[in-house]
Amino acid sequence: MDNSTFFKQFIVFILLLFVSILSSAQSITGRVTDNEGNAIEFANVVLCADADSAIISGCTSDEKGNFTLECADKNSKHLQVSFVGYERKVLPLLDAPISVVLEPIAMDEVVIEGHKKIYSMEKGAIVANVKGTILESFPVANDVIAQLPFVKGKDGDFTIFGKGTPQIYINNRLVRDKEELEKLSSSEIESIKLITTPGAKYDASVKAVIQIKTYKPQGEGLSGDFYAYSRRSKVWSFREYGTLNYRKGAWDIFGKFYGVQHNEKRKMDTHQQLLIADNAHDITYDGSERHKNMYIYPTIGLDFNPNPNHSAGVKYDYFNSDYKMDLSDKMDYTVDTKFQTINQKSFFLQSSYTHSLNAYYDCSWKDKFFLNINFDWSKGKVTDDMESSFADSYSEDVNTESMRKHDLYAVKSVFTYTNNENISLDFGGEYAYTDVTQTYNIDNAEIGIDNSDDVTKQNRGALFLVAKT
Repeated sequence: MDNSTFFKQFIVFILLLFVSILSSAQSITGRVTDNEGNAIEFANVVLCADADSAIISGCTSDEKGNFTLECADKNSKHLQVSFVGYERKVLPLLDAPISVVLEPIAMDEVVIEGHKKIYSMEKGAIVANVKGTILESFPVANDVIAQLPFVKGKDGDFTIFGKGTPQIYINNRLVRDKEELEKLSSSEIESIKLITTPGAKYDASVKAVIQIKTYKPQGEGLSGDFYAYSRRSKVWSFREYGTLNYRKGAWDIFGKFYGVQHNEKRKMDTHQQLLIADNAHDITYDGSERHKNMYIYPTIGLDFNPNPNHSAGVKYDYFNSDYKMDLSDKMDYTVDTKFQTINQKSFFLQSSYTHSLNAYYDCSWKDKFFLNINFDWSKGKVTDDMESSFADSYSEDVNTESMRKHDLYAVKSVFTYTNNENISLDFGGEYAYTDVTQTYNIDNAEIGIDNSDDVTKQNRGALFLVAKT
């Protein structure tokens, strides 16, 4: 066989393989409406292996409520369809087109009727207006973000369909501690922008960005609010949140406090009888757990806004946390006439603190030139202590200690020029220094785990230039 014949056969093989792959993929199409037949735009449509499994793929509905998904195999697959203010609907895959009707739900004793458009497109990004919409009825930023199109997740751990984990910013400041999202009340948020094509102004590994813009209160004087919550499930748990704000002229002084005491108690008793190879096995297990998590998160800051074109501020955050866990296990194991009892007790303690400081400056000129400068400093430490003991086998007792401390300095500056929205130019740079020390010590060498002491220092800098037309 000569080379030309072999090459032709190879091309035919590749084409046939490509066609077979395309033909194996099946399109899932449908339309999302409310109970009055109105199209719902930006509804999340998620394809799952079963009703509560991990995401296979996802998309959102367009302005007419239509959606399209690709699926290689429709067997045993389900769709999860959701939109803020409506009951989430889970249904098995049906023959296309699939009609999905969402029912309104009651939120804060108000029934959502009809459909108010709260999302819009802005230069390829989705903007969610929070202030004055149903999104404001959710408690904190974590809950609001979970309602956004293309977003799946909760408690600071979010995924964007087809993009992975997003980078989150609050007023152009990178969120380095996800506890901030639990502390930021929805009433403080003006809007949230979801960018799925971030561009060169962000790190190359960043595939999606969520930008949160907070609301600046109007008027002067002293204001504040306080929120407290408690629940009981064998033991009591508490949560408190408070703010205090004083505004006078261009000055705005604020303070916040967020505290949590979460307690949990569990007990498990089991008894099993098995017959294996004509031997009777009798196993009795008695276990108990006690968890206690306490943390406080105070904030104090100052903003200066002399006019709409200039603003500057500084904010200090402190975070302190203590987590304790006590475990007690007893297992009685009998095989015929042989009897063995295993008693184990474990104790785990984690303590941490973090100091954080942020300073910023924003200015604009003639609605064409914009400058944003952000500086971050952070210093913290986390220690873990674990003790595990066995009542009848001291040689298996294990005690470990680990420590991690960090120092961070970071600055980022972005200069933007726009010309009647036809031309947009972003130029800037960023620099970050990190110093991380980690140690690990274990007192039982027979396990085969070595002690460690590691230090990592890193300097990173970058310049960027982005032009859009």
